[in-house]
Amino acid sequence: MTKQFTQMALAVATLAVGLVASTTAWAADGSPVDEETGQIEQGGQEDRSWSLSADLVSRVGQGTFADLENQTGTSGEQAPNASAFDRALLIYVLSGSYEVGDFSFSPEFTWTHWLTQGGGLNGPGEFRFQDISLVTSWNGTKIEPLDSNLSASLEFSFPTSDVSQAQSKIVGVDGTVSISHNLFDKVVVIGSVSGSKTFHRFKSPRVNIDEVGEDNVLFRNNQSEDLGDGLIAIGGINTEYALSGTLTLSFPIVDKLRGTISYGLAKYWTYKIDNNDELNSEFADTGRGTQDLSSATVTLSYPINKYLSVSGGIVTRQPPKTDDNESFRFPFWNTQGAASNYSSLQLAVSASY
Repeated sequence: MTKQFTQMALAVATLAVGLVASTTAWAADGSPVDEETGQIEQGGQEDRSWSLSADLVSRVGQGTFADLENQTGTSGEQAPNASAFDRALLIYVLSGSYEVGDFSFSPEFTWTHWLTQGGGLNGPGEFRFQDISLVTSWNGTKIEPLDSNLSASLEFSFPTSDVSQAQSKIVGVDGTVSISHNLFDKVVVIGSVSGSKTFHRFKSPRVNIDEVGEDNVLFRNNQSEDLGDGLIAIGGINTEYALSGTLTLSFPIVDKLRGTISYGLAKYWTYKIDNNDELNSEFADTGRGTQDLSSATVTLSYPINKYLSVSGGIVTRQPPKTDDNESFRFPFWNTQGAASNYSSLQLAVSASY
């Protein structure tokens, strides 16, 4: 029995026993929004306190549509590899929800499947189980003076993915507070602020030398550190904190067709590294490393019936400023270097019961 099959069987069994999590992961990408409350609609729930759902998401990176040019000045027998920057993947999500009063509890299981030569960590066709998430959501309360709805959620993510295990992740905690407001009865504006803290055993990713072999950890020469017990720390520092803000606008177009525009900014901080002693070079990295990212979506969504819906659009995740740090990037589509695959086309099918 393969590891992937075992993980999938475990996820399905947990879903059946726990009546698990909901489809909130793709809400910002165009899921229907209730016009009265600003909350994400769930089809087919009737009077049940639980729901089950499944999502199939397809993404194709913009680099897939870019062709390489031979600028070497030579005419070799082999043409440039035109598919070097092709990126296409499928994302599978199993989730559900169980409601108790004003609260809902929602585990979520996700797999990614790369369809191109590039994109994964270990070659073409890579199929990976991601971290399991458990979200506790509060449906919210009405803020009468603002005529708005306040809601909140707390998410725990567990290191069931190989990547998180290599980072020695213990658990991730993410809290979100959202305010939604109706404009002109049909347009919904949602603003949210999130903060997260990730706990790790070590500050740097590490590998087990007995599993990968001693020769395979030397590719990061001068960046490895023996942690003892057969563990080797490799290059890089784990991310400890993150803070983000997102603004989403959902509006009707024709009949049940809705449009969604979302933009967010996030900042990440690594663990603090204290190696600033008398032997330290003035050019060495000390303190916390930081990274800024912007995320933007423009999508259309349509409910086929109360159990099935489709959505599609563009998704962009990139540094907010240009490489020279002189100006800001256009937020909704990467216009500088398609090979980076900062932007992608997305099509999603969601089923819920």
